[in-house]
Amino acid sequence: MILTDCYYFEKAGKAQTRRDCLFSTQSYTPLESCRKGESLWVYIMDNCFTSAGRKAESDLAISVRGGFFFSSIFLGDIERPQLGFGDAKGTEDALLFCVGDESLMVFVARGMKENQRTLFSLLLDADEALVGEMKGLAELAAGRKIEKGFWERFGL
Repeated sequence: MILTDCYYFEKAGKAQTRRDCLFSTQSYTPLESCRKGESLWVYIMDNCFTSAGRKAESDLAISVRGGFFFSSIFLGDIERPQLGFGDAKGTEDALLFCVGDESLMVFVARGMKENQRTLFSLLLDADEALVGEMKGLAELAAGRKIEKGFWERFGL
């Protein structure tokens, strides 16, 4: 198993950039340490405040409660702009992202930072094993079966 953690966020009310966590494995310390009580949220926005963003290398950025930078999101394929990759600041962990208009799904591959582009290539190719792992981990996090339509918004 390559992926270890899953977090799903959706737009919160009228907020433009805030996404609240609706379900997760509750097992990834860099995100769990940002919980306030039972609540966890992130902000997703254009990346203009990191060196990768200023150099136009990454497309989006995620910050956590308190405005702390968590990860850049690189959207590497013009035909599938809802899929991306990155790494968690201060870790050796790779991240895979499914980005919707009002949603964000984050998958963690601990210790795989050096392989993040390879993982992203597998995601773009809809590798059966990787996508199956993503779906299984998401269902584990949600505590229920996730319908096919949910995945279609991300092209999976």
